[in-house]
Amino acid sequence: MTKFESDIKKSTYPAETIFNFLADFDHFGDVIPQDKISNWQSFGDSCRFTIDPVGEVGLRMVEKEEFGTIKYTAEGKT
Repeated sequence: MTKFESDIKKSTYPAETIFNFLADFDHFGDVIPQDKISNWQSFGDSCRFTIDPVGEVGLRMVEKEEFGTIKYTAEGKT
């Protein structure tokens, strides 16, 4: 399995604001690139979408450390 891990960065926004946005996939609908992703479905802590030519992709949150860490995992076929 491929592991993707982001670098740690600093932000001018409070950690609580960033965490609250990233901890709910319902917030992502307005920021995903519509020309690359279709069939977006969000269920709060999981989501499904289609990337052409990859196919359907699913993500699910598996760990949340309030205002610190959010870990996602692939869900479904991909």
